[in-house]
Amino acid sequence: SMRTGKRLTLMPDLPFSAQLAWSPNGRQLAADFGPSIQIWDVTRPDHPALSESIPTVHGVPRPDYLLFSPDSRRILTAETEDRRLTMTDIARHHVQWSVQINDLTLGQVAFSPNGNTVAVNSGDPGQGHLTLYRSATGKTGPTAPIQSIGGIGYLHGGQWLVATAGQSAPAAQLYDAANLQ
Repeated sequence: SMRTGKRLTLMPDLPFSAQLAWSPNGRQLAADFGPSIQIWDVTRPDHPALSESIPTVHGVPRPDYLLFSPDSRRILTAETEDRRLTMTDIARHHVQWSVQINDLTLGQVAFSPNGNTVAVNSGDPGQGHLTLYRSATGKTGPTAPIQSIGGIGYLHGGQWLVATAGQSAPAAQLYDAANLQ
């Protein structure tokens, strides 16, 4: 409890290393659990209830990123081992799309604030790419070369995208989020 500082409950059977994601609406908690994503109803924090268990694509056991869409209806997973992004519709238990990134390394991923776009940072330590994907279809949009892989994030209500890069000379660059200029 925020008021008392006391634990409300324990989440049963979740591994200590599970990736967790809170839904933006605050009603759900997603957890990677073996070859599936568990969706927990946490509207009653003292009594969380497992509401769904959705199998992951290709049986990948542990995604490195687990993100709710801004409307809390979809989950994006990113697995660095096989460099795969997967968008899953929670209510339908349906994978909307899954794409494999052709770069050496899959870096950070981020949803645009309106949920229409997924930004992906990929490449290798010496040369990276910032790529936009349509979140409804997984189709590739604009791509921009960057120094190396690093962090990404949307700013100013989604108008700008910041990408950090450069291990030897750290820097951050701002891009127009619509066209990566």
